[in-house]
Amino acid sequence: MRIVFLALVIGLCASGCRPRKLTPPPHTGIIPPKDTLVEGTVIQGQGTWNHSESGIFASLTVSSHDKAVVWNFYTARQATPGSDGSGNNIRGSIDLASPASPWFIYVESPDRLWLCDGNAKLSYQIWTSSKNHGADAILDGALKDGSEPVPAEVIPLLPADLQKLFPAAKGKPRPSI
Repeated sequence: MRIVFLALVIGLCASGCRPRKLTPPPHTGIIPPKDTLVEGTVIQGQGTWNHSESGIFASLTVSSHDKAVVWNFYTARQATPGSDGSGNNIRGSIDLASPASPWFIYVESPDRLWLCDGNAKLSYQIWTSSKNHGADAILDGALKDGSEPVPAEVIPLLPADLQKLFPAAKGKPRPSI
């Protein structure tokens, strides 16, 4: 029995000691998407979304914590000859009525986000090269004067009570009403 075991061990060691030629796996031609923070994206779960264009990088990270959705938006501008690079990090949260609230974040563009608590509030965040700002478009179920116009793509995503705040498109009722 010892002889068989010894032969097995020697055989395994010998086969593992030979140099092997490593070959990379074949290229499938599928490249994972670089940009996931793109116009029209509806975010309803945790994760990270990125965008990179012309020396500017943006990253949105979303996580949920009981009755809040926490988001972190980071932007960086690559240094160019004659100017330094820069970065900006903004954090915020969406307070939820309950952990099951149907919240969402709508990406109008990589620098314009719409955030809904799934109940009675819709806010926006806008980033430009010189500043960032955000405000509520709907608060406590009522439209706020002076806010940015709500994109037509966002309206069908809102709860039915909030959709009623906007006129329906000609001949088309709101989908959830």
